[in-house]
Amino acid sequence: MKLQRCTAAMLSMALLVSLSACKSPTGEASPSPEPDAQEVTFTRENFPRLDGSADAVPLAQNLTAVLLGEFQQQTSDLTQFSGTDQAFQRLMEGECDLLLVSDPQPSVLDDMKQSGFEVQMEQLAQDGLVFVVPADNPVDSLTVEQLRGIYTGEITNWKDVGGQDGEILPFQHGDDTGSQALMEQLVLDGQKMIDAPKGYAMTTYLEAGAQSYTYSPNSIGYTFYRHTQDLSQAQGMKLLQVDGVSPSAQAIENGSYPLSTAYYVAMAAQQPQDSLTSALYHWLLGQSGQQLLEGYPTAFQPETSAPDVTITAHWDMLEPLHTPKVERWYEEYTDHLIPSDEYGQLVPYIGGNVSSPSTTDWVYGLATQDGVIVTDPVYSEAEYISASGDPLDSTTSFHLLLTTYEMDGDGIPEPRLGVAAGDGSWYTGQVYREHLRTCALGSLMVTPDEDLVMVSPDGTATPFHLSQDVALPTLPTGLAWPYLYWPTDDTMTNFVYIDLRDGTVSTQPPADFQAPSYVEGKGYFPDGWFQLEGTTLAIHTDADAVHTLDVGEGCTRAEVNGDRVLLVYDTDPVSFRVTDWEGNDIFDGTGYAPSFLFPTYSDTPALLSYYTTFFDDPTQSYVVMSRDGKSPFAAQGFVHQYGNRLIYATQSHYILSNLAGDPLLCLPRLDA
Repeated sequence: MKLQRCTAAMLSMALLVSLSACKSPTGEASPSPEPDAQEVTFTRENFPRLDGSADAVPLAQNLTAVLLGEFQQQTSDLTQFSGTDQAFQRLMEGECDLLLVSDPQPSVLDDMKQSGFEVQMEQLAQDGLVFVVPADNPVDSLTVEQLRGIYTGEITNWKDVGGQDGEILPFQHGDDTGSQALMEQLVLDGQKMIDAPKGYAMTTYLEAGAQSYTYSPNSIGYTFYRHTQDLSQAQGMKLLQVDGVSPSAQAIENGSYPLSTAYYVAMAAQQPQDSLTSALYHWLLGQSGQQLLEGYPTAFQPETSAPDVTITAHWDMLEPLHTPKVERWYEEYTDHLIPSDEYGQLVPYIGGNVSSPSTTDWVYGLATQDGVIVTDPVYSEAEYISASGDPLDSTTSFHLLLTTYEMDGDGIPEPRLGVAAGDGSWYTGQVYREHLRTCALGSLMVTPDEDLVMVSPDGTATPFHLSQDVALPTLPTGLAWPYLYWPTDDTMTNFVYIDLRDGTVSTQPPADFQAPSYVEGKGYFPDGWFQLEGTTLAIHTDADAVHTLDVGEGCTRAEVNGDRVLLVYDTDPVSFRVTDWEGNDIFDGTGYAPSFLFPTYSDTPALLSYYTTFFDDPTQSYVVMSRDGKSPFAAQGFVHQYGNRLIYATQSHYILSNLAGDPLLCLPRLDA
């Protein structure tokens, strides 16, 4: 099977640093005043204004989450860092209070000194930028100049750096990531990086064995050294020496590894000793604050005895370290579904992502309900489709619609789709070009030769013959049983109608055709439908029962799921209520408006979620809560509910979990 966007990929990481001794950029320890011990509780109103370098943002998000009791994603508005040089300038001008920065240029420190501005700064940690290639690549070492040549496009073939004849695929990260900032600082030296292969910056989970990357043997990528500790299951990859030095905690700490950097906490020297900024500064350097850096290769011990500052900390806001061991159904790399009657119900899991400047898309594999990997992450989409064609029907079985890509002769990706039983007992292979619609008779698929095939609920594929030739749709199709219909132009006035029972084609609406109509305020749920009109919500069940709720003024949206009713109000700020069918309040909130997750083709009740960043943010983040408003957790990107399973991403892992968020499959996230 050929793969498109998920075919070559390397590492990247979101977290920060390994620890080192406490030194200033000049090599001397900065003196620390000793303020009186104090007890502090931080809020958004009194939290010091932060700034710093891009590669310190993950540390800053952990810091703000722990001290404010918010999820890391919710604190993104407090950690919009402007870069090391600009951050020091803003500190001098009084526009921020505390910095988390990587190595500043000596000229920046000189400028501050000449301006009469004194800064108090101590080192927190060190880290290094490391480069990763498949283990069977004969190249073991590159110079900084060679790395720069590869990433600026001057060196394009591995044979030019002592390897085999083959095009180098230099994978990279987004502009807003810490590893990219470090790459530009330590390697590029002001030169412009070439575009990522095929226009994408791609990363994926590294599975055991070099065969995992037989489809991308010429890749090279980079990450923070700290995250190489998390690659115990990626034996198919190796770290390159740089200028002949192997990356290690010791080499980074003593400076012999050439791509090392240090991180500092800084504030104005004239900061009052009893200020909240000074309290936070010393807390970071104390034993409590150092817990933010636990797990890094070396431990930091301050050379000055700063007093212990007691600060209220919410350590539970950091991601739990529970990472169950990855289990595989098949030992070898598996880039397709092998049919079997033994899996049980399959569920997608996230194994990586494909990024472009405007979007981030997950890459999926398939796993059992217990989190055992059945296929590696090779699908750009993996979605459930109802065998009855009714997306609200929770009683029917479901199929899996799987999408991959392969390159045509011009290097343009073309979709390839496959249909599989929900339990993996049968699978068509990735042999179709397009999925038109699923109905009670099966899934109507289009082959690469534009032939129609109906894949029945038992997996049997038979040709589907039309009564006359018709141009296949370029616009979305609709289904109003037994008719499939689509517009023939963007005026949305001319349609083609196909009777799915016998393939009859018509350009006029059949006599018994009933097009779905949109009614303001009307919605559906698995057991019926509801209508919101003014201050009244009427819930109609399939058993012909009607429940009427007085929702009050300003209700703009209603959702019904199981025994829960969600009501959203146009207030300032926005507010919501969750009630039962009789209107009895269960919980409410202000400042955000949740929605029910869609528990695809299942009678399992849905959880709720709400987004914490803007819709146009590729790293859009969500908070998930239970049906009674408790047990929330945070996720990056959309959260998907598949019956009683969730898939989501955190800052450092991709997770398949139960509804409580407990991981069943937890993969190190190598793409931030």
